[in-house]
Parts: sequence; structure tokens; C-alpha cells
Amino acid sequence: MARVILLYSRGPHIRAALRCLRETFPDAELYLFAPAGFPGEIAALADYHVPAPARHTPLNLIRLLLKIRKHRPDHFVVMFPSFRLTLFAQLTGAGQRWVLPPDVMLRPIVARPMNSLVSALRNRIRGELTYRRIRCEIQKTTTDKRNR
Repeated sequence: MARVILLYSRGPHIRAALRCLRETFPDAELYLFAPAGFPGEIAALADYHVPAPARHTPLNLIRLLLKIRKHRPDHFVVMFPSFRLTLFAQLTGAGQRWVLPPDVMLRPIVARPMNSLVSALRNRIRGELTYRRIRCEIQKTTTDKRNR
């Protein structure tokens, strides 16, 4: 029997994600790695709820990775297409790695870490430049109002 692990990461689409995984892998054991105290009615959608650390310190991430590898997943699913989650998924040792974003469309994670890193850096730089442009516009508008 196949094992599917979903790593919860504060996504509003957790219920839809669990339902999608149940439909996609009907005969698989479905594991939800989520913090202890996670709402029971949501955790009940998975076969097993495995407590995961709420804080993602480097030591906690190593422990979580070892716990996931111990379960030997056939499929590992993250909820967002970020560089860190993609890298983490690569380290799990799962045969198939997937991302299930808020649109709830299951997509394979492509194993190109350098492309992911470049994309993450590009998005970070673009975001920083946009923030600075907006901040400059606000300061300019404030200065113009004071000079009137």
C-alpha cells in the first residue's frame, strides 16, 4: 500500500487538499504532518495525524525530516511552491514529490534546485524593488503635501 504524506504549512486549503489527495490516491495511507493540537475534524480526513513542530528552527526541521524519512513515503506533498519547501521535499526521499497550492491542482515538483533558487531570488529582488518604489512614492506625496 502506498504512503502519502502531506506537510501542513498554514494553508487555508487544507481540507480541500486532503480531499484531493484522498481522491487521487484512494488506496493509499494518508499521513498529515501538522502541529500537535491541530483541529481534530480536519486531521480526521487523513488516516494518521503525526505531530510536527510548530516552530521551524533548523534543529526542528532536521527532526521533522528524519521523522518523515522514517515513514518511507511513496508520495510527499507540500502546500506551496516555495524554494524552501521544494528543497525540503527533495530531501524526504519520497519517490514522487508534489505541490498542492491553493488552487488545489496537484502538480509534480520538478527537481531543478538551481532554477528554483534563481526564481526565488528573482521574486525576492522584484518584491524589494516594488516595496522601495511604493515607499518612495509615499514619501514624495507626503513631502508635496507639506510644501503646499
